[in-house]
Amino acid sequence: MRLSVKASSPYESLDIFFFRDDPLERLDAYQRLSPDNPCVAASTRGARIMAVLANSSRDIYSWADINSFEGLQGITVSLEEEKVSHPVMSAVEKIDAGSGAVCEIALEPLLCEIMLESISCDFSGKTYEGCLLEDACVYLTNVNARCSPFAQEYQSISSVINSGGLCDEDLARMSTPSMLYADLPEAIGAGVSHPSLHFYCYPNQAPSESLGTPWTRLVIEGTLDGERWYWPLNINRNDADGIARNTCYSLDVTIMRKGVKDPDIAVGGEIVRVSTDLSPWDEMDNVVLDI
Repeated sequence: MRLSVKASSPYESLDIFFFRDDPLERLDAYQRLSPDNPCVAASTRGARIMAVLANSSRDIYSWADINSFEGLQGITVSLEEEKVSHPVMSAVEKIDAGSGAVCEIALEPLLCEIMLESISCDFSGKTYEGCLLEDACVYLTNVNARCSPFAQEYQSISSVINSGGLCDEDLARMSTPSMLYADLPEAIGAGVSHPSLHFYCYPNQAPSESLGTPWTRLVIEGTLDGERWYWPLNINRNDADGIARNTCYSLDVTIMRKGVKDPDIAVGGEIVRVSTDLSPWDEMDNVVLDI
């Protein structure tokens, strides 16, 4: 059969799995393809589950122990190894192998994009009215560090980066630390600044927050009126279910009061006003690859 793959980002490798579409869902065929090695995806005839994984860092021989679709659903990838230019992407499709039809499959990244589109301060009526937020930085905390590309339902969080606050050791292990941290380029006052900072993380849709299931936060940290403060913001948690893969969350933030002294205490609407827009995380035109 011929396989047409649509992807919103470039790919360096494709791992393609075919499983029998029956109760046991046993592996039927596997192959790894690359842009320099295109070919026709091949399996035996019949009802099949096709799973495609792009840009995996795994060695080709590490797939030897995968013999069922259930086994593939159990594998995870690490945020520390992610590259925004070539993110891990995946898709699953049920097909009729051997029918001669062209199968089209759309790969989606696991990553979520969190964008600080604009930020300003409104301290009207406060004793510190007119003060600037200085020496400020922005980062993500309580970040899900591992994710299954093929899980069919909510995934529990097994590993966390920047747990409860910024951790330099965690950032040092990231292949791209700027996915989680950035400095604000200028002091923030009443005028609206548009830093358009982009951060990337794995989904976190824990239904409730606990020690084992912390919610991912965007933290603004800076000096105001001579003191260091934090403004931790829960992302997409106002009557919503958190952050999902392949989605961009664009935030417009207005700081109205001094923050808190703990980067893990989320602040509410009386301290910060936040407007959030959702869209697909990557608006690039799809690249169609026939292999």
